[in-house]
Amino acid sequence: MSLVRVQYRPFFSPMVQTPPSLSSTLARLHPFDSLSPSALSQLLQTAQLFRYRVGQPLALREVLSQQVLVILEGQVRLLGQDPRSQQPLTLERLGEGNLVGAVSLVRGLPCETAIASSEVVALNLPAYTFLQYLQDYPAFGRPIRDQIYLIEAFDLLSQHAKDQALDLGDLK
Repeated sequence: MSLVRVQYRPFFSPMVQTPPSLSSTLARLHPFDSLSPSALSQLLQTAQLFRYRVGQPLALREVLSQQVLVILEGQVRLLGQDPRSQQPLTLERLGEGNLVGAVSLVRGLPCETAIASSEVVALNLPAYTFLQYLQDYPAFGRPIRDQIYLIEAFDLLSQHAKDQALDLGDLK
């Protein structure tokens, strides 16, 4: 019997350098623009930049993420699952400034599947830090907590159609 060596390849690769303009980039993105420079600087101390390759998942609906990603560059497909065919549907293309993983954390249950559709550079914020900022900075947390997200509406509509055995046609 011979052993096969398997090389572990992470879903993402950390970026070695942090661009000096990261603070100013984040400061112009909503809702980060509501944070003071010191709060933003403190947030960035816990953050890491990652690069995702095309096709790599940024979030999976079966797993409650331990991070929130802020897309800085590239495109991400937010996917929903058609309850009838169990096939993924692209609900939205996300780009610069969009958050991935925030909806799941706010709801307290995983609901997002997001896949890189181009090379993506994202700022990964630890979930515990993100949740603390939602609580400590109301002007930052309110727009995130109070928003109705597309994936939530899609899941509700899908579940209703499934429960009622309705054929609503294309759920997008």
